[in-house]
Amino acid sequence: VPAQNRPYHRLVVRQKPQVLTDGLPAPLDWNKAGRPLPAAAWHAELASLPAHAVVLDCRNGYESALGSFAQAEPLGTDIFSKSWDTLRTRLASTPRDAPIYTFCTGGIRCVKVNAWLEAEMGFSNTARLHDGIHGYMRFVEAEAARYACSPADLSHWRGANFVFYQGSPRMLGDDAEEAAGGQPPGEAEARGDGAGEKDESR
Repeated sequence: VPAQNRPYHRLVVRQKPQVLTDGLPAPLDWNKAGRPLPAAAWHAELASLPAHAVVLDCRNGYESALGSFAQAEPLGTDIFSKSWDTLRTRLASTPRDAPIYTFCTGGIRCVKVNAWLEAEMGFSNTARLHDGIHGYMRFVEAEAARYACSPADLSHWRGANFVFYQGSPRMLGDDAEEAAGGQPPGEAEARGDGAGEKDESR
């Protein structure tokens, strides 16, 4: 891809067993990971959630603390591989046909969470935000431009989106490059550690 500036301080390519370290003993079936909801469908369904629906923020606690969807509850973990015990506890008494909605920054973590929920806990009605928070923000900003209003007025998102770049988290309406301080991705992303997770494979 042609670029005027170097995208990374330093590029290191390593072969890794997983895109995102999950700490599980066996691979998950990503083909059984619930309904992928485009941003427009996600937006519409959040506006009319049934009372027994659960919306889970699959990111780490420090990400959720900066911003999340108004209807969501965070898992509150510090690394992704701790998600499974938290999910077992939180959803132990939840009916297995209850609607479970999951999301993350770009879409990898919620695929794994939904695949695990279906395979290990027997949930049958899971859905996830396709393209993650990044995609939802693009959708809301496009809709706001279309209707000449503020993105915040349309959005179910509240606060900032933590991005694994040097610089500030991204708010709705921010230019992506400006939100990242015009800086290249940080070391974790350049290493390919998987959506900014700590590298637990070492």
